[in-house]
Amino acid sequence: MLRSQKTESVVVTAADRVVIEETKYLVSQVTTFGIAVRHLIVNKLFPHLDSDFARVRRNQEDKLVAEIRNAVGQFEIMEVFLQPIEPRGIENLCRFAGMLYK
Repeated sequence: MLRSQKTESVVVTAADRVVIEETKYLVSQVTTFGIAVRHLIVNKLFPHLDSDFARVRRNQEDKLVAEIRNAVGQFEIMEVFLQPIEPRGIENLCRFAGMLYK
């Protein structure tokens, strides 16, 4: 199965400096074993809100997402905003999937 052309890994990361470094390492290791990585999800991004705190936070995250794009630009990168509830259960997972695959 690991050698199959159909085997693919979807990497989920966060807009956090340490996590980005771990993600770069993970991608390099997974691809070393011949497993394709075509999609990367940046999870729990702060939503665009009208407050100083939100603007500062999003500005910082936008810079980190740009860093991710530069590091692994060949992947499709999907951004997911912080949700009010965890995507657990069929209904919430379907809603979450709808955000990813519009």
